[in-house]
Amino acid sequence: MSYRLKSVLNRLSVTQNYRFVMGLCLLGIAAPFLLFPTYLLFGTLAALLLVVVVFVMYRPVQPSLHHLPLLIFSVMIVAAILVSVDPDVTLSKSTGLLLGIGTFLVMHRENRSPALFFRALLILLGLGLGFTVVGVFSTNWVPKVPLLTPVLELLPTNVVTLPENTTGGVQANQLAATIVIFWPLLLTALKISFHQHKVARVLLVFLTTV
Repeated sequence: MSYRLKSVLNRLSVTQNYRFVMGLCLLGIAAPFLLFPTYLLFGTLAALLLVVVVFVMYRPVQPSLHHLPLLIFSVMIVAAILVSVDPDVTLSKSTGLLLGIGTFLVMHRENRSPALFFRALLILLGLGLGFTVVGVFSTNWVPKVPLLTPVLELLPTNVVTLPENTTGGVQANQLAATIVIFWPLLLTALKISFHQHKVARVLLVFLTTV
């Protein structure tokens, strides 16, 4: 009996890992087109279909406290697009929010084991570090604080232009806002104790510090 139960649990674990990885792969394929929706319209439409597939596959089995805020938030995304004075700017923000909601659904539905949770933390922290690095090389640094001027002079002067960015760089405030969004995740990673995974804890602390 115990062998059968262990076999069933192993199968469930494999299935859960497969669904988790598949959901992240679908979102990873859709991410570039949703972050820059007007760069390639056909790709954006295909990415939206992938997000719909994720919403259907990873819809919550049981009601939770998150569902009502997510529903209201989704309705407000549509309302924001309809009433926006500049739809081109609002579109990229809206598709980015849809990508975020899809990521939340995958994490909330399939992330039921400590191993998957740890992998999810590493993925999200890696994304945050990637966004920060890209932001450093695409930000127009304006020296406002004399104390920081020597540090800003060490940064690259050739601004990396991202798709759909016609201003030749982003503002430092936008980069700061991106980093602040990841703060709750960083604090969560620091709070969790991996007693049996000391190397993992050191890695998480390192990523959060960066």
